[in-house]
Amino acid sequence: MGNFGQSYGRDIRLDINMATGGVLTLPDITDYDVKPTNHTDTFILINGRPVHNVIPNGGNGTISLKRVDSTVEDFQAAFEANYYAGAPQLKGTLTETISNPDGTVSQYQLQGVSLIVEDMGAWKGETAVTQQLKFIYEIFTKVA
Repeated sequence: MGNFGQSYGRDIRLDINMATGGVLTLPDITDYDVKPTNHTDTFILINGRPVHNVIPNGGNGTISLKRVDSTVEDFQAAFEANYYAGAPQLKGTLTETISNPDGTVSQYQLQGVSLIVEDMGAWKGETAVTQQLKFIYEIFTKVA
């Protein structure tokens, strides 16, 4: 639950359901960012008035995490093995469960999600390894 009437990063939980039926659990997530990519269709009427239509067009986002196990590498290895074996690349869902500042809980689902490993991490001396996934989605919907 948010403090001082505001939401904080700890107020969200992510569940990534793979199309194969498994759940991808990402430990130690530090950042989550999601952005819709709405399309605009703009034209000008004969009377000179502009018209702007906004059309939902899915979206994208990123998930950053500290490396505490081999989850990201295992995901990438399985993704590549499936690709080279000719297996179809199926899409999953990402569910956001948010504790709102007023005590209520909202739940949203991103459907048609493709995960892309952007960075498996830089290994440097006494610095924690940070990994990053990018995702694209087709539909954003409210569950509860």
